Amino acid sequence: MLSLNLDAIASLRTDLRAADWTVDHVEALMGPMATSAMGREQFVPAHIALQDQESPAALLTRLFLLAEELTDTQLVLAFPTCDPEKLGLVRDGRALVDVRPYHWQGNNWWICSDLGESQTKKPLKPEHVLGIGQATISLLHMTVRSHMTSALDLGTGCGILALCLSTHCDRVVATDLSERACHFARFNAALNGATNIDVRQGSLFEPVDGERFDLITSNPPFVITPQSVRDTRHMDYRDGGMDRDNLIATIVRQGPKYLEPQGILQMLANWEIRGEDDWHIRPQSWLSDSADAWLVQRDLLDPAQYVEMWLRDSGEQDTDGLYRAWLQDFIHAGVAGIGMGFIAMRRLEETPAAAQAISVHDEVEQGHLPDGAAIAAALENLQLPSDWKERRIKVSPDVREVRYFIPGYSDPSQIRVTQGAGMGRDIQVSSHMAALLGVADGELTCGQIIHALAAITGDSVPNIEEQIATALPELVRFQVASLLDRT
Repeated sequence: MLSLNLDAIASLRTDLRAADWTVDHVEALMGPMATSAMGREQFVPAHIALQDQESPAALLTRLFLLAEELTDTQLVLAFPTCDPEKLGLVRDGRALVDVRPYHWQGNNWWICSDLGESQTKKPLKPEHVLGIGQATISLLHMTVRSHMTSALDLGTGCGILALCLSTHCDRVVATDLSERACHFARFNAALNGATNIDVRQGSLFEPVDGERFDLITSNPPFVITPQSVRDTRHMDYRDGGMDRDNLIATIVRQGPKYLEPQGILQMLANWEIRGEDDWHIRPQSWLSDSADAWLVQRDLLDPAQYVEMWLRDSGEQDTDGLYRAWLQDFIHAGVAGIGMGFIAMRRLEETPAAAQAISVHDEVEQGHLPDGAAIAAALENLQLPSDWKERRIKVSPDVREVRYFIPGYSDPSQIRVTQGAGMGRDIQVSSHMAALLGVADGELTCGQIIHALAAITGDSVPNIEEQIATALPELVRFQVASLLDRT
């Protein structure tokens, strides 16, 4: 196992810095073709590109990313001040773990995790600690980045989310059920000089019982796995060990009580869709009355597609038996589909005058992934304020309007507004809503615009108000337009 000796880790950090072992340097050494192939888990182009290179950065890349065996002389070149064997990084010239550079918002870090199947040519072990996967990258992009006093990373894995939180939160607690994951998280915090991360082993919220946080993030082991498959092939990093989608349900139900007032919880999630139910029925049933919630489904798979995806992820060769058991479990449970997306919640103020919790669900199968600012804005705008007609509105500068006409007709059959930035939404609107957006430069209130529209079109003010009140929440939630004058 990795050594947590701080002096030895500091020596490692010195060597990695001296080698200028950064993402940009590695990509320059390998070239664009090999870099692209590495993203597809194809190592041959990188082996060829680096086979004659003996710089410390090249040797580190060959050792840790390509799993090549280095000679003692090469190891001394790569590690002039630290002993990688004593740290638990290397044995007999071969890497025992994956270490790789990672660049994030001006930080050049190194992240340590278990070696992958492409490196070892062996199936992953159940206790495998994953590095920075695509799901993690998605959550990193979506995380609110304002300065906060405290944050919790639930199910931290290798600790990359906690490391990013440490750059804008004074105090970070990272928890994981896996002792091995906690060890990697502690090592990565020390390697990158993050002294404000407290890693604790335990299940879900047990290690932080009685505490509250301004921000909670979680990329939990959300894969819905039946016990029959779990008994044969269990992976800690993706299977939380609970029946069906109850791990997600537990986090959603318990999470708000660990938030400070106005605190935010953000998590990735999978959920089952039973029979003819709408996709949001099940996750909405888990919500607390103490927090507003935004449920977003970004993808929908049928049970067969879902099973196939995770069988490919596991690298299993003989999958027919697992496929049959997994699929039959879904069928017997009446599962018609599996929703994949994210959940964001914000705890309400603890005062008698606090607003009643609301939840909104959106299906976003196309468009851009929201960033942290978009998540914060959506939570802020889950519903229109009661005095919305007295507010001024301003359309976002990236929004464009598209009108569709049937040949020979003067009136459009459909009007859509599209975002060039933001979440890239494409939303159909009424002619009244389009007209309001067309003059929404922040000068007039919604009420003034509505009365002007009534005078121009001859339509009644209440009818126009109803149309706009129906459409405006979604437009504001996705930052197509902003309500000004917020107190």
